Amino acid sequence: AAKPGYNEVSLTWSPVDGAEKYRVYSYNNSTGEYTRLTETTATSYKHKGLKDGTTYTYLVRSFEDNVGSAYTKSNHVSATTAPAAPVVKTKSTTNSITLSWNPVKGADKYKIYELNTDTNQFVTLGYTTETSTTISKLKAGTSYKYLVRAYNNAGYSNFTGSENLITVKTLCEAPKVIANGGSKSVTINWTPAFGATSYKVYSYNPSTGKYTGLATTKKTSYTVTDLKDGTSYTYLVRAYNGTDSSLYSNKNLVTVKTKCAAPKVTYTATASSITLNWKAVTGATSYRIYSYNTKTGQYTGLANTSR
Repeated sequence: AAKPGYNEVSLTWSPVDGAEKYRVYSYNNSTGEYTRLTETTATSYKHKGLKDGTTYTYLVRSFEDNVGSAYTKSNHVSATTAPAAPVVKTKSTTNSITLSWNPVKGADKYKIYELNTDTNQFVTLGYTTETSTTISKLKAGTSYKYLVRAYNNAGYSNFTGSENLITVKTLCEAPKVIANGGSKSVTINWTPAFGATSYKVYSYNPSTGKYTGLATTKKTSYTVTDLKDGTSYTYLVRAYNGTDSSLYSNKNLVTVKTKCAAPKVTYTATASSITLNWKAVTGATSYRIYSYNTKTGQYTGLANTSR
């Protein structure tokens, strides 16, 4: 009988009457050649140092007076070693994590676990014959730990958390952003995102559809300076969880205008009137005219005009 394990196969056989010793051979199905592994008086042998998920074929011959039993394929026995652990890749959204891996040689199916960090116990999530699985209904900006084990008749791949335990975070929710325009500047404020370690601030060009990184900060505000007066600017803030950032999304863009520059006013006066003149100001949709009382320091609104 052949019992497979991790990188090994254990062979056992019944004693043969009159046998003085036994020779154990491996058999190459491709070349039809036998390779002697050992000679023993015992009725068992363990073949070690084998490849994961690989089928090995053996023959045991009994010997009496140096005459051995026949080489015969009917006495062959085969076993497939336990598969290697899958090499797992991850992809996250705000509420799901997808685990994927290449097919593992010799594996019939895969078992997916989550590590409960409170109890340090693995919880079985399910089985699959596919090479990917998606865990949904997760919390944004949160760290999770998973293990995928390959299985065949020899058993599961090793339960080696240190090597095969995958730690992955869901993406943070995109921060909710408010932007206020100032004179040649814009101040951007946003709500903290759960799980965020920092934030990345971008400007967005609607004409080209391109984002330009402006800053990375741990704060929840950022001021952009050296802007043009009366001009619209569009921004995006992405929350970074230490591994990846929240999504680029048009719904999370915020557009704001800087304050208009003050008009440069000239005037002409007559005995009974004063006419004010100014050039159009970039970004202005209308103008409000005030009189100013130098004694009281008060302004009085006189008119609104779009001219």
